Amino acid sequence: MITKEQFNDEAFYRERSTKKQALFLNFLLKNKTHAFKTQEIAKEIYGKDDAKNTAKAYYVLCRLYKRGYVEKKMPYWTIKQLKEKRE
Repeated sequence: MITKEQFNDEAFYRERSTKKQALFLNFLLKNKTHAFKTQEIAKEIYGKDDAKNTAKAYYVLCRLYKRGYVEKKMPYWTIKQLKEKRE
């Protein structure tokens, strides 16, 4: 349970959301030479690859995709590679 003040605090929401996304990004960054299925990522992050955890993982991955941090070629996900500047 949280207080109504915490519920209304925008920083509280941002911090919770960012921590979860950081777990996903750290995992994908450590394994940047591979692409993973949603179930594989769910098992790594949540410890189980059941339907509930796979759905939660998919939701986070979609948010990261919209923000431009990950790439997808269904059913696989990987960290987005930065393009090097050429001079």
